[in-house]
Amino acid sequence: MTALALSLLVAGCASADEGRYAWADGWRRAEVTAIAPSAEKVTEVAAKCRRSEPWTPTQRFATVRHAWDHHPVWRTVPIATDASWKVGDLVYVNVEDCEAPLQARAQ
Repeated sequence: MTALALSLLVAGCASADEGRYAWADGWRRAEVTAIAPSAEKVTEVAAKCRRSEPWTPTQRFATVRHAWDHHPVWRTVPIATDASWKVGDLVYVNVEDCEAPLQARAQ
């Protein structure tokens, strides 16, 4: 009975997107906290996202806040030049794959 109640609780808390953006695949629920061009944020880019060659002058970055071990973590990742993210947007960020674009999640 306890297992059934627990499984219903977990299922009720998960959104439909949780299956597409699984924790095991590196996806984390996050919130955009800043948007900036590379000139302002290049030294803060997440370690896994750093490159040996310089970013293009038009490259943009988003800083997102997500939880790690129940503590807030900020990560700056590259975003598409034409991306329309803004501060406060709720997103999924892939902490394992910098090529994976941010994905919108329900507000």
